[in-house]
Amino acid sequence: MKLFRLPCQMISSEEIENASKVFSLSIPTLMKYQRSFEQHVNSDVIRNYLSIVTEPFKDIYTNSNVCGFSPVGQEWEVCFPATSPISVNVSSCGNPYILINLNLFPNLPFNERILSLGHENVHLKQMEEGRLIINGSKVLWEGDDWSERYIEAQKKLVLENHQELYRALPWEVEAYAFEEKLRDELR
Repeated sequence: MKLFRLPCQMISSEEIENASKVFSLSIPTLMKYQRSFEQHVNSDVIRNYLSIVTEPFKDIYTNSNVCGFSPVGQEWEVCFPATSPISVNVSSCGNPYILINLNLFPNLPFNERILSLGHENVHLKQMEEGRLIINGSKVLWEGDDWSERYIEAQKKLVLENHQELYRALPWEVEAYAFEEKLRDELR
């Protein structure tokens, strides 16, 4: 795993308008949250803790870029799912990375951490193969535009912890199938 320094995000007007609708927050507030989040993710405290948390997995997921964050008590906490310990994101430069919630991930049982990392690495592979493309608020799966369905599923996940729509997205179906296969192998 490689610690990834999150660059200052160049957010498109479409992307920020969509986020404003999803979170019912003003654009200036969202931009303030974004800059605060970037500063937080790149801080020495977070990067040092992340290196400790990811140490057991460094030889398994050698090519994965990874960032960490600790949302509890942060004003931008409302912009992240409360129950998601890990996710894949794409920087505005087009670099995919794994984002680890340092309030949740370290508290998972070891096998659950392996399963979560395996799940997210499926998404990295989908991106590497060009099957899943995330560019700002545009989401393409195998050439089809899934942007609106993704935004709706993401909104329900973050605001209501409603996972049904999100888990039905085709790239998630594939990742959850891999996770279940891996779970069986770990038993």
